[in-house]
Amino acid sequence: MPGDCREAMQWFVSNFGLYSGSIRGLFLSDFTEEHEASLEASIISLKSRGFSPLVITGEMLNKQAEYLYDQALAGTTFGRPVATRAEIDIVGADLLILEGIVAPENAMQLWYLQNQIIYPRALSGKATVITTPLSYEEFSRYGGSCQDGDFAGRPITWEKVMWLIEAP
Repeated sequence: MPGDCREAMQWFVSNFGLYSGSIRGLFLSDFTEEHEASLEASIISLKSRGFSPLVITGEMLNKQAEYLYDQALAGTTFGRPVATRAEIDIVGADLLILEGIVAPENAMQLWYLQNQIIYPRALSGKATVITTPLSYEEFSRYGGSCQDGDFAGRPITWEKVMWLIEAP
């Protein structure tokens, strides 16, 4: 078993795409600036093997949530989520790397994380790597304090998001 973030990332990159039907993702807690070089080397390695990883920072994720949420409420037909080019790129990427993610702070960010990132990628069988400076316990606890939301009559909860993150 890998001992830290660097070893886990090396193991993941070495095994990514080798086995048909294997969509395992990776959750890297306690991810600090000293691990950045390992992440950049992993991205280069994946690109050299023909994969196209897409990196999104937590800040970009929150900005996109703010941008899309109001549009989605106004333009949703029968509860179907609205998507921009960014969401199409996110779902289509071989590997999505969510870098520096902290738990959502409001229902809008929770909605975006579940309905536009985690669930569509799980549904399409695409792997996601999540890095967070928080420990797993902090990430789980902070997200639990986020207000649950509702979108087009469908409840959105932190428990659903965590289940999708933890699901093999």
